[in-house]
Parts: sequence; structure tokens; C-alpha cells
Amino acid sequence: MAAMKHSQQTNYMIQIRNPFAATAILLGAVLATGAFSKAAAQTPMVRNVGTDSAIVVPGEIFKAGSFHRFLLGDNYRAEWTTPIKVPVLNLRTFHGGLKPLEKGGGAQTISLRFVAPDGQEFVFRSVRKRFSVLPDQYKGTIVWYVVGDEGSASHPLGAIAAAPMQAAAGVLHPTPVVAVMPDDPALGEFRKEFAGMVGELEERPHVPKDGDGFAGANKIIGSDTLLDRINADAKTQVDTRALLTARELDLLIGDNDRHPDQWKWAQFGKKDDAPLEPIAVDRDKVFVSYEGLVMNIARYAQPSLVTFDKQYPNPTHLFANAGEYDRRMLGSLDKSVWDSVATSLMQRITDQVIDSAMKTLPPEYASISPRVAAKLRARRDGLRGAADRYYHELWRVADIHGTDADDQATVVRSGEGLVDVRLESGNGTTYFSRRFDLGETKEIRIYLHGGDDKATVDGNVRKSIPVRIIGGNGTNTFVDQSDLFGDRPVVVNNLNIARPPEGEPTLAQRPRASS
Repeated sequence: MAAMKHSQQTNYMIQIRNPFAATAILLGAVLATGAFSKAAAQTPMVRNVGTDSAIVVPGEIFKAGSFHRFLLGDNYRAEWTTPIKVPVLNLRTFHGGLKPLEKGGGAQTISLRFVAPDGQEFVFRSVRKRFSVLPDQYKGTIVWYVVGDEGSASHPLGAIAAAPMQAAAGVLHPTPVVAVMPDDPALGEFRKEFAGMVGELEERPHVPKDGDGFAGANKIIGSDTLLDRINADAKTQVDTRALLTARELDLLIGDNDRHPDQWKWAQFGKKDDAPLEPIAVDRDKVFVSYEGLVMNIARYAQPSLVTFDKQYPNPTHLFANAGEYDRRMLGSLDKSVWDSVATSLMQRITDQVIDSAMKTLPPEYASISPRVAAKLRARRDGLRGAADRYYHELWRVADIHGTDADDQATVVRSGEGLVDVRLESGNGTTYFSRRFDLGETKEIRIYLHGGDDKATVDGNVRKSIPVRIIGGNGTNTFVDQSDLFGDRPVVVNNLNIARPPEGEPTLAQRPRASS
């Protein structure tokens, strides 16, 4: 049957006689998919899934001949098509017994959530991804085939190899283990769809009603809830250095799918103002690599189709679906912190750590994994430069966000091209403070959101960074006490500007551009 499917798939390629036409059609198909791309405490390694095992081929459909590989790449076809010995999950003995709760997943991964007797939850996530992003009318066409074949660009068990490196870096994460879902009546309504499926089982980060939370956390929230809270007031704070550590590790391991939904946020201790620490989840795109002639051409139009190699791609292309989130969450960290984190990671991710990560993969991969390890070592050694490039790309334009409470923004121009920005809450507590340099940042945008806010600009300099202040829905006061020679103005976007106290000049009284 597998051979027949492969023959049918090959026929799609043969029917297109003109190789240039074939390339164009494949390119179009790939481009169509681009829009859909989506702390020391650690959870213990899951070691004993069950006593039975099975020999499985994670993705036999990805077998391909030389011409196919020339067009659509080698990718991780060797890993997908190598038979591996995998334990069969024992639903009755694992963690005291697992009861299925609900099916989940997105456009690619399907998952099944379980609960154990102690309230802890686990998630079984399919290794082989489905590609339901195309309408049914494409079924049986070259477009449908190409979209499905690009699943070979992802390493089938990359998330497992990533876990030891995350542990070494101090990044909170669940630790997955590969398993086969049994054909067990205990699956109930989910038996037909999940029985026999190869997947990764991992603890779901949450805090049960009774018992300890993931990694000992008292509270765990999602990114949507986090954004709602940091927009509301300054009480909710994030461990930004921990997040930067996780993001620079993402850069090292080439994970290009780190949008906000791929994070949970844990709070430790009983204090409500304790900073939230990031938990990296859903690592489906570790080591992702889109190879082959078609991908090389497609990258001109869709740069996010990156490769995993010894040299880094442009970090903004790797993080195409996460850049705006990084700008929001990492805005308070200057270059010295980025350099410090990169140096720390280069020291922590040793050759031994990389070798240990490769050894977590099935032993049948022993002859394949060294090529990944060699790339990881080279990327580790070049991490400082890659992180530096991403830093400069992110902060060419700086977006700074206030809250919906009454905030005070203070902008002080000093030296030649230096600008200090400070945000304070209504009670005078500073929750954002950073110095920007004209050599790195070409524009600063300050979003004050709701509340009755006040912004003050001060400093006498000859050149500086343009500052744009965007007020929210409250009644806002802007005071410009700076003296700037040249054409580096403050631009104010707001309709609700109140007059400042008697004797203080307003922005409107100075020769500033207004939009």
C-alpha cells in the first residue's frame, strides 16, 4: 500500500513534463502554505511509559527518490522513514492511570489530553502532522501533495532532543517522550482516531485544584491572559531575562514557531507581584529545515522558509510569527543583557549537553544524528553574532507600551543621540526604564493606552531619536521641555490632550510636527 501511494505521488510529478512549469506550480503551492505557518525547576523526565513496545516508521510517506529530493529537499526524510522501537503507552499504569478528557490541536498537530488521579494532566501530541489548511478542492492535486510533503522539513522528534538543552539553559519546559497509543477501550470515544498513533506524551503545564502545580508553580496562565493583565496595569511583570534566554535558545535550535500561543507563564511563591516565568510548550518546529530547489526559489518570496544549518538565517525570518511579541515583551532589555544571555548560553550548551540531547533520540538514529549535532555546535559558537543581529533588527524601531491605568512617561534626551525613557504607574512605581541610542534605534514609539496619562519630554541636545507619543482613550497631558536643534521632532498622535498646569508649555506651543 505504501509503495502504491508513493507511486501515485510520483506520477503527479511525471505528468508535468516541463520542469520549469513543475517548479512554478510547486513554488506556488509552497507559497500558499506560508501564510498558515503558524527556573531551574523542571518537570521530571518521563521514563517508563509501558512495558510493551512496537516497531514503527514515523512517516513512511516521506520516502522519496533523488529527483524528488532535488526538488523538495532531503529535509529529515531519513529520520521519518527509519524504523524505530517505541514503547506502547499503558493507560492503566502510567502515573496511576490516565483518563482521556478532550481532543485538541490546531491546523497541523492533533492532541489528546489526559488527567491522572492526582489531578495532573498530560497531553499526547501526534508526531505526524496533518495539513488541513487547504480546502478539499485541492485533494488529489500537486498542491495538496506538496503541502503534505513539507512535513518532512520538521524533525519528527526534535522536541525530545530540545528538552536536555532547555534544562541546561534553565528554561521551563515539559519533557516529552515518544510513545504509541494503545488500542485500548479506555480511550472511549477517542479510540478510533488515536489507537496506534505515534506521538509525544508530556505533562501539561497547569495547577490542579489539589496538589502541586507544574514545576512547583502556584499559578499558570496563557499569553492572552498575560497580555490582558499587563495592558491593564503595571502590577503584572514578567521575568524578561528568562524569556530572552528562552528566545535565544530558540534561535540556537532553529525553532521557527514561537508565537504567543506557544508559551505558558508560571508564577512561583505567594506574592501576587512575583514575576511570571515563561514555559516553552509545543515545540513542533525544532531544527526545521526547508530544503531543495523549490524551497530555495520560494525563499525569495517567503523568507520564513528557513533552513537549519551551521550558519544562521536572518533571525527576523526565523521568527516571522514572533517578532512583534518579542518587541512587546523584551522592550526593557538593552544590548548588554542580550550579550550577557548569549554568553551564558554559549557556556551552558556544551558539547556534552548537545551529545546528551542526541542520545535522547531513538538509537536507530545514531548514524543520522551527528549531522544535527555538528550544526548545533557551530550555531552555539556563533550565537552571540546571531543574537546581536536580531537585537538590532528588533530595536531599529522601539515600541514601548503603557497600561490602561494613569501612567507617567518621562523622556529625557541626553548626550549625542541618547534617549532615556521611563514609565511610572500612578503610585510612582517605575515599571519600565531603558536608554536608547541613535546608533541602534531610529524611532521610539510610546503607546500610553487608557487612563489619564502624562508625558514629559526634556533635554537640550543637537541630535536625537525621533519620538512618537500615542495617547489612549483617557485625558492626557503632554509637556515638552526639550530643546532640540535640527529636525528630530516629537510627534503626538492623540485627540484627548488636556492643558498642562499653569506655566508649563504644551507641545502645541513649540514648532513640532503633529499628525
